[in-house]
Amino acid sequence: MNKITAIIVAGGIVTEYMVSAQSELPEKSPANGFAFEAAYISDYAGNYAGAVKKGRCYLGLIDIGVSFNTENAGLWRGGEFFLQVENTHGGMPTAEFVNDFQVFSNIENGDNTCLYMAWIKQDFGKFSFLAGLHDLNSVFQKSEYAGLFINSSFGIMSIMAVNIPVPIFPKTAPGFITGYQPAGQISFKTAVYDGDPGSFETDPYNLNQKISKDEGLLSVSEIHFKSANSYNSLKAGFYYHSAEFNSYADTNITIKGNYGIYLIGDKLLLPKSGNDGQGLACFLQLGCAPAKINFNNLYIGAGLSYQGLFMNKFDDALGIAVAYAKVCDRYLNRYDNNWKPDETAIEVTYLMQFSENIAVQPDIQYIINPGAQSSLDNALTGLIRLNIGF
Repeated sequence: MNKITAIIVAGGIVTEYMVSAQSELPEKSPANGFAFEAAYISDYAGNYAGAVKKGRCYLGLIDIGVSFNTENAGLWRGGEFFLQVENTHGGMPTAEFVNDFQVFSNIENGDNTCLYMAWIKQDFGKFSFLAGLHDLNSVFQKSEYAGLFINSSFGIMSIMAVNIPVPIFPKTAPGFITGYQPAGQISFKTAVYDGDPGSFETDPYNLNQKISKDEGLLSVSEIHFKSANSYNSLKAGFYYHSAEFNSYADTNITIKGNYGIYLIGDKLLLPKSGNDGQGLACFLQLGCAPAKINFNNLYIGAGLSYQGLFMNKFDDALGIAVAYAKVCDRYLNRYDNNWKPDETAIEVTYLMQFSENIAVQPDIQYIINPGAQSSLDNALTGLIRLNIGF
């Protein structure tokens, strides 16, 4: 793994909440089996035109993870324990200045400290099983090349994050995840989670986990196709939430169950000679859900990035991406005076890694129809992200 990928992965603990510590920490495990990893991510973010109002603020996230690998400790093969805590602090630029429902900074969460994940995992040959407090986005809906970008939709698609309760940053939930890796480049993953992670108002430290039939269950499954060199991949997924949801066709009734499908493609278009994984890459995200019960029924994300532009100076990555989230027609027909048909975020970002532990990432986003609200003009947002990993 080259350095720039490593810092994106380390940032993934924080920025994309892929929590790549699940795969990265065991690589660093010493002979006693324990491994420790921490990161601090901070944004100086602001809105410079349009939306609710102009303004700037500072926000940050402290992320600490500890893992225990049973094989490295000389106990048994394939076992792992993982514990992760987080602290978020500072301003809330989306809530205060922009009101975009895709959320242009993916570490925004106000002032909170909580247990983020606590799980056990066991591998049995081609099968793996994981149980505990878990972030769905650490396993599902992950794109290798979308991980560079800071808008939240490039981590978890808005058709899930906006429409249903999902155990992702900042609030996770108990889950059970299984994986199957047969020979070749195909793998399968499926999971079942508690249907409602709850809120920090009622559960400020994420310790009061309850499983209730009224909350339903969330299940998600993915199939992965990966090329032999691991630089190109295609993922197809399906999710289903068993709770009841309000109908936009008739607000007097509810509909049992909500679901959606999605595709994610990653491709290294022009590899850079002599540098594994570097060069020009692209990604595509596509997700859809039934319009009758979902505010956002279609999401399309796409982007280009180039890793290793100035290798003589430092490791870096430059990218441009677009996230399009459509508001369902049935919702617009009912409330068409207050809403626009979509929200679109255009992001340009440049990540500069100055050492194995420090990276700086200036980022600009132009948000068309923020919040899909008729009363808000298009917004121009910007931030500078500092990523420190240990």
